Amino acid sequence: MSNIRYTNAHRFKALEVFDRTQSVTKTVRELGYPGRWTLHRWIRQRSEPPSSPIRRTTLKRYPFTTKLKAVELFNSGMSPDAVAAELSLNSKMSVYAWAQRFREEGKWGLMSATERKQSAGIVTHNALEKSLPDDARQLKKLAARLSAEKAVLEKELEEIKKDDSIDPTNLSNRFKTIVVDALRSAFPISLLLDIVGLSSSSFYYRFKAMKRPLTWCICSPR
Repeated sequence: MSNIRYTNAHRFKALEVFDRTQSVTKTVRELGYPGRWTLHRWIRQRSEPPSSPIRRTTLKRYPFTTKLKAVELFNSGMSPDAVAAELSLNSKMSVYAWAQRFREEGKWGLMSATERKQSAGIVTHNALEKSLPDDARQLKKLAARLSAEKAVLEKELEEIKKDDSIDPTNLSNRFKTIVVDALRSAFPISLLLDIVGLSSSSFYYRFKAMKRPLTWCICSPR
């Protein structure tokens, strides 16, 4: 019988009968349940004040600037309790932990994984999304430029492979003109010129020069 599980209805009914009979023995005989010790426990629990619910503290994450400020205040002689009160921290134990990390790893130890990436110049996924424009027209404009830049890079690599003497770090205006001329049927010429860093006057000057037929002259010695 010790493994029997009673519902709240069973419990309330037993306590109701006990209140009427004022006898544990009579209650058990009338209902046929529960055991004497179980009924005594129900009576005792009913008279006890309800226990307060367990408060669960949510783990709060603090930014690097807050951690560094806490360490600086602690190192200046301020007590952990005072630091926690000054910066509205949940616990003074955080101050001890941050001070220990700072002694072992410096500022790096106070940074989260995301903050370390940002400090190292590594672009995170969220940072990349925030850097993109929200306007649909701006997004289309950005996509068009990226497409043109890709095409320019591919064309430059194609031309460089043809001539080993070309220095990729110092492309001539003639080289840039060849690239722009090859792609201007697919992209606006103004966009291409901006990407390669060539003015329109330089482009047309080089373009006419390349199209001009070569002239030869035989000069007699004087």
